[in-house]
Amino acid sequence: TLATQAKEATLARFRTQLESQLSNSHQQMQTFNHRLEQIIRVSGRLIVIATLLAMLLVYLLNHYFIRSRLVKRFTQLNQVVVRIGLGETNAAIPVYGGDELGRIARLLRRTLGQLNQQKSRLEQEITERKGIEQHLRAT
Repeated sequence: TLATQAKEATLARFRTQLESQLSNSHQQMQTFNHRLEQIIRVSGRLIVIATLLAMLLVYLLNHYFIRSRLVKRFTQLNQVVVRIGLGETNAAIPVYGGDELGRIARLLRRTLGQLNQQKSRLEQEITERKGIEQHLRAT
């Protein structure tokens, strides 16, 4: 019948349009998926590059700033300890700070100050005793 043929023709057109739209949607999804894969690859590379650059920056900061300052302070403290060991009890200790090296330097300054006070008292006592000894010999 004519009505059935018209319905079938309409359904065929609808099917064709639906298949065309599904095909277009499928192609768009494949294109989107391909672009997304490219973006993920590029993002992964960027993350790796950024991580490597950050590690390089940390290494350079450590090597040129932190390490060099720390080594310089250790060297200064070591030189002062050597000078004190050689008898130079008035040696200045140029290391400061709130870290362990600064605390060691403060402790060394305090100890050196106490040592100088004891040395001064001992020299004064020796001078007094020599004076007493000379006075006793003279009488």
